[in-house]
Amino acid sequence: MHKQASKYSIIITLVISISFLASSLNCFAVNESISNPYKTATNLKLGSIVSLDTAEQNEVVEANTSNEQRLVGVTVNGAQSLLAVNDATNTTQVVSSGIAETLVSTMDGPIVIGTQIAVSPISGVGAKASASSKILGIAEASFNYSTSGAISQNIYDTSHHLHKIYIGYIPVLIAVNNNTNSTTNSGFINSLRNLVTTISGHSVSNISLAIVCAIVLIAFFSIIVLVYGAITGGLISIGRNPLARNSIFGSLAQIFVMVLIIAATSVAIIYFILH
Repeated sequence: MHKQASKYSIIITLVISISFLASSLNCFAVNESISNPYKTATNLKLGSIVSLDTAEQNEVVEANTSNEQRLVGVTVNGAQSLLAVNDATNTTQVVSSGIAETLVSTMDGPIVIGTQIAVSPISGVGAKASASSKILGIAEASFNYSTSGAISQNIYDTSHHLHKIYIGYIPVLIAVNNNTNSTTNSGFINSLRNLVTTISGHSVSNISLAIVCAIVLIAFFSIIVLVYGAITGGLISIGRNPLARNSIFGSLAQIFVMVLIIAATSVAIIYFILH
């Protein structure tokens, strides 16, 4: 009875630990945006991508490829943020972390969920990132000519050729950074993120990705320890007392039930985090 109680206490402890880890960390994984106030010389349209102005301290202007190295984030209404820090008058709230409705275009091609968004030659408007772009964030929705609210606009390229593009709003997970696809580590992380994005159907923040990886590792090593201990202990017990084979097999069956419970609990928690 003592051994059986010990087995159940192990599985209960593991399930509670994984659940507690997920629920605790998931509190920090919410994609609600936090904005900060910046001065502006002109009224900026909500959803505009902005960079710091070199002429005035703490002032932002519409971002384009000429000032992308000073990229800050996206303008929002303070009421749209989970927390608007120092929401002073005569300022514009700018989100640098979290999800924000962002102006994008099809200048560099259609956008799909998980596409990296960067600044474009059109001031204040984002587009599909290129290899050397300054990354604004990751698209949370697709955007193309048929997207609801998309507006067509004609532009000329540097060779004076006319192109029709479409501009509109999509939610973007803001995480200002350089395009790091060229590095091995980031390439692995991006591949992992793309896999999780494909499974979940939407882009995933770094914190959510870290939580999922932690849960998978904890569950994997817990299962390995339980299975290894059960098989090793069972073989040793059978060798010492062959007549106790039925009882030992019964204990092994209980262990494998525990393994299934851990696996199912982990999958359920991961599903909850990703959806």
